[in-house]
Amino acid sequence: MVAGCVWLAHVAGAMGADPFSVILLPDTQHYTEMSPVDNIYSIQTTWIVNNVEAEDIKFVTHLGDIVEDRNTDPSQWAIAREAARRMQCGNNMKQIVLALASYENAFGVYPPSRIGCDGKSSCTVPQRAGTSTFVLILPQMDQQPLYSLFDFDVGIWVTTQPGYSWLAATTSHRKAISERPEVYVCPSDESAPFSQRTDEPHLNRHNLTNAAATGSYATVAGSLGAANRSGGDYKYDNNGVFYYRTPTKLGDITDGTSKTMFVGEVVESHTSLSSNIWTKAVREKDCHRSTSNPLNTWPGEPDTLGDGCNGAFASRHPAGANFGFGDGHVEFLEENISLFVYRALSTRSNDEIIDYSE
Repeated sequence: MVAGCVWLAHVAGAMGADPFSVILLPDTQHYTEMSPVDNIYSIQTTWIVNNVEAEDIKFVTHLGDIVEDRNTDPSQWAIAREAARRMQCGNNMKQIVLALASYENAFGVYPPSRIGCDGKSSCTVPQRAGTSTFVLILPQMDQQPLYSLFDFDVGIWVTTQPGYSWLAATTSHRKAISERPEVYVCPSDESAPFSQRTDEPHLNRHNLTNAAATGSYATVAGSLGAANRSGGDYKYDNNGVFYYRTPTKLGDITDGTSKTMFVGEVVESHTSLSSNIWTKAVREKDCHRSTSNPLNTWPGEPDTLGDGCNGAFASRHPAGANFGFGDGHVEFLEENISLFVYRALSTRSNDEIIDYSE
């Protein structure tokens, strides 16, 4: 028995198969009467998410009553549902980081956050594709039919001249960017399913405002971003694993994959201040974010870039957010985590000594 009355059972594999674990959640009705932040039900589900890999958990079931008052206190069901959503979110993130590991195993590098540059003059138009990591790992996510809709020779989200006209150049691409894989969406995320940005007229011009699907997750570029961008190149040479154009090798992560965050959560993905179109990558918003600002800094809050975006990770889960690490495990980080530790977890080779108690 662990983590506030979570029953962990180790099961011997049949016919020589490897053993595995199952989780039994006993009566939780009194837990759902507690606050959403500190209740034991949330602690239980957080423990499950954080220990899926270490305990090889294959199955979770609930025994007994979930809530105490199923009729007159809807807040209890809200707490129970959120605990389950946070666990599902962690499972989504685990699938993503395992897909990234599979990609690295196949190609010898991790995918960049964005395969092309942006509007810089040294790049030709074909080199300006804004395609995100999440498109590149679709085959590893068992999404080959969706991946096949993309023509990488033509490019997706290519900056054309003049005017930074971001568009999906073909009918096939437009179909692809309107898809919204469930594994890329946290069940607690309240973002609209399609981008509603009003600040980029080319989305309207190409009729993409209600067709570019949003996502709940972004890659971790590193610790450089909106709040400390003078510290270095936060687009092309950040100190994390995922940034523009250049892929990172496993050997580059000298801090260790178990101490390096790969993927985090975002909120308000449909808005201009926190845009997160899953097929696209742009610094400090779409699928490319940093730990420059503290965890759960809300969209529009300082520090921001000139476009009002702060590049922060945030979630709708009470008091924190899920992050996927390079070794495949998922952690729920509390929003009051020290900024030093938070940033240290996002770098690949800074050799920081991380103390969670700080």
